[in-house]
Amino acid sequence: MGGSAPLETNEQRRRAELKRLSNERVKNWPNTLEALRKKKESFLKEREETEELRRQEQDREVLLLHTFAVTSELLFYTSFAASFRKQKFERISEWKRFEKQMICYMSRPIK
Repeated sequence: MGGSAPLETNEQRRRAELKRLSNERVKNWPNTLEALRKKKESFLKEREETEELRRQEQDREVLLLHTFAVTSELLFYTSFAASFRKQKFERISEWKRFEKQMICYMSRPIK
């Protein structure tokens, strides 16, 4: 009984060594389940990174278009407001001129 225990240990060591050698050979094979799983994971990760880059590019384009639209809108309203203020000032000036003429007309002596 005492002699069978070392044989099992030697057998276990031999099997473990063979398993290690087998795993060393298999790890570089492209057609194993593990290799196919890793390849699929790599492909999915790469595709996700590509999609993320594409989404970031789209976000930048949308932001640029939005900025352009807001800037254009501001320029339009700024020029519109400036034009409105100018017209308002001109109307006020005309009204003041008219008032002065009326005051002069009304204040002249009657003949």
